[in-house]
Amino acid sequence: MFGDEGLDVMKFYYGQNLVHVPMWMIAQDQGDTTVFVGATRNDDIRYKSKMTHQLILGEMFIRPHVVSESEHLKGSGISAIARSGADMESWVNHGNIILDPMGKFR
Repeated sequence: MFGDEGLDVMKFYYGQNLVHVPMWMIAQDQGDTTVFVGATRNDDIRYKSKMTHQLILGEMFIRPHVVSESEHLKGSGISAIARSGADMESWVNHGNIILDPMGKFR
């Protein structure tokens, strides 16, 4: 999305450990907090670790391509949400597009 030069500029401002990975994420209201589940197929976010899990404390830079809202996963539990992935057809059929800055669903 940024290209190598754009990422270098971002790293200048935000630090050399900044990674840019495509991902999907589902945010869920938990009353007094919000939790999220997401995934990416790019392993840059593992920071070259050889272990199974990495805990990353920091900030996220999110540039949404589409944001949809729905209640279709309500009560499903975290494992069902994680397995659901980014099935946009299901989200569109059960909810609303609330942000589409790139015009992908117009």
